[in-house]
Amino acid sequence: MPRLYTCVPNDLAARAAARAKARGMPVSRYLADLIRRDVELGWPDGFFERVVGGWNGAPLRRASQGRLAPTTSTPSPRIAGGLPLW
Repeated sequence: MPRLYTCVPNDLAARAAARAKARGMPVSRYLADLIRRDVELGWPDGFFERVVGGWNGAPLRRASQGRLAPTTSTPSPRIAGGLPLW
């Protein structure tokens, strides 16, 4: 397996080491996991079978949504100067 070497500031190295320790893993594995997540392309094997359309139970049925209650118009919130918030 290739080895990658890089230089980082001391504070960044210390924070990475602390996060690795909190996860119970060596810094090298923690960094390898970060790199793997960033550079791997595509979906994990079996993703669509397990997640998207992977329901194996009875067919799902949407419950009745009923009717929407009438609403009244309220002024938009404004900040100082009279500008709308959205």
